[in-house]
Amino acid sequence: MLAFMKPSLESNLRRIAELLVAHVGSARADKIIVLMNPVAGGLAQAVRRRAHIAALEAAATRGPAASLPFEIYITKKAGDTEIIAAELMAQDHGRDRVLVLLCGGDGTYSQFLDVCLRAGPEVLKQFSFIRLPLGSGNDGADARDLVHATEIISKTGLVVPSRGVRVSAHGLPQRYAFNITSIGIDAYVTYLTNKLRKRLPGDTYKVVADLSTLFYDHIYGVGDMNVRVERVGKNPNEQLSGKFMLLAVGVSGYRCYGDHKWVLPDEHNVCAIRLDNMTLSRRLDVKKRLYVGTHVHDKNTEMLGVRKVTIEYERRIPLQLDGEGIWLGPENFPLSFELTEPIVSVLVDPADSGRYLQRYSYLS
Repeated sequence: MLAFMKPSLESNLRRIAELLVAHVGSARADKIIVLMNPVAGGLAQAVRRRAHIAALEAAATRGPAASLPFEIYITKKAGDTEIIAAELMAQDHGRDRVLVLLCGGDGTYSQFLDVCLRAGPEVLKQFSFIRLPLGSGNDGADARDLVHATEIISKTGLVVPSRGVRVSAHGLPQRYAFNITSIGIDAYVTYLTNKLRKRLPGDTYKVVADLSTLFYDHIYGVGDMNVRVERVGKNPNEQLSGKFMLLAVGVSGYRCYGDHKWVLPDEHNVCAIRLDNMTLSRRLDVKKRLYVGTHVHDKNTEMLGVRKVTIEYERRIPLQLDGEGIWLGPENFPLSFELTEPIVSVLVDPADSGRYLQRYSYLS
């Protein structure tokens, strides 16, 4: 399975896995699964792998030094993450509590958990997951770095239930997002960033992708959009209409994406930014404030707490799911985003558990 890899890469990945597993106490799990994406940003370069190993070795004495059984899976090509997830969900794990360490980035997390969520609550009840920040994008990670991860998986971590966002577009397979999914200009940046990063050196692609937002609506056009949001309570339904430069839906509030851009900086899980009557200078200002979370105070921004969003649109528009950008055509509408029940157990720092455990009025 690993014959294609250089010995140093394989041995480095296995060493990282061993050091992580050594911190898992028997009170946490009976079996551990480690999934590694060797082309993820934090694993692809030898210098970064060595730095991770050094940091983990320095932290090793603080762990419980467990010797729990573990299996390591290393992806070789696109699609392997989903295949491995399906195989693990289909296996008979008996009564073992299985902890899955996902070593990659936002794409790895999303691909793996998408398959897991389809397996259903009965299968998922014996699994817990922790998403480790080893990709080029780690906004959905459950730890700041690997040393922080060792603290979480040893003694301090709290297992909490998390939701997904079910994304349903007419004529396309149903998908799930586990951080933030969105349509509009930011999804176009995601699409263009992924396309350019292999062609342009360094961070040049980020500049090009960023500047492209200024011309997005002139190239592709932005039409009127009808948006129906559903909550529960006194006013369960609300209609929004107009031209939107961004509509983002999160698993919860207090979430970022695009390398820590705080699109959802408060308790609300939906951000809608209207393009109506917005000059170029104002758009630049809103875009700058979007990166740090102060866009919520702009008059063109609406922050909402929503269980389901249904969108009608008659133009082509990009969609991003946890950092993966695709295009939708008029034939793919209506498009809906809907929160699932909280059936995915994730291992998090107790200080960060609020965004998972909050009781939102629109979900009560």
